[in-house]
Amino acid sequence: MTDDEGFTPSSLQIRDLTVVVLDSRPDAQPLEKAFVLVHGLGVSSLYFRELARHLRPHARVVTVDLPGFGRAATPERTLRIASFALVLNETIERLGLADAVLVGHSMGVQVVVEALRRRPSIATAAVLIGPVVNGAERRAPTVVRRFLQAAAKETPASAWPSVRAWLSCGPRWFIDTFPAMLAYPLEERIAEVRNDLAIIAGEHDRLAPGPWLGILRDLAGGVRVTVDIVPGASHQVMVTHPQRVVSACLDIAGLT
Repeated sequence: MTDDEGFTPSSLQIRDLTVVVLDSRPDAQPLEKAFVLVHGLGVSSLYFRELARHLRPHARVVTVDLPGFGRAATPERTLRIASFALVLNETIERLGLADAVLVGHSMGVQVVVEALRRRPSIATAAVLIGPVVNGAERRAPTVVRRFLQAAAKETPASAWPSVRAWLSCGPRWFIDTFPAMLAYPLEERIAEVRNDLAIIAGEHDRLAPGPWLGILRDLAGGVRVTVDIVPGASHQVMVTHPQRVVSACLDIAGLT
């Protein structure tokens, strides 16, 4: 996304780290509902283009390029998921978002869950798209194999936004951040999250298979936790089936 598509870019310094945001309504009132989109490993907000476009008529939409990804400068040190979560929370505070719904994809799910675990009041609810890493398969070769299996089910149109974003990130930061993603115990941390959650993934997403989604649902600490498996979709479900993800977002946000 670029500013000529109706999103205003800005760069924020959070401590010694850079975050780049695209905001559909930067002049909105603090209490206006806002969806905050958080990308996964090695990519950027670029692959949220379709989802953001579909969400925009319903609420304020903010996409975040975390440090080292997209247009955000690469830090001099390796960051853990907790560091990304702290940056996300401070970004939301800096933007004055008082009624946010967090939307994370892949590693972005980990960042969202950690952000909520640390600051439950930072958002009213969250949508977790293609959550990783499956606790039964927390081994690097297995995760890579599952990624390739999921990628084989993507269409060229759904794969291209991620390829573009990965090229902008580069391999070094991907390699530096991968161990932090692999080590994060999502199934343990989600139990500490009391917010309402909507978990969604594609039926062909081998990184986020149905049994794993069920485990997360059962372990989550919130009162309302839903699971939706989208037929025909894979890991990039928000690209191939944006309306299905929009429905989950609007429902958990109370906008239906």
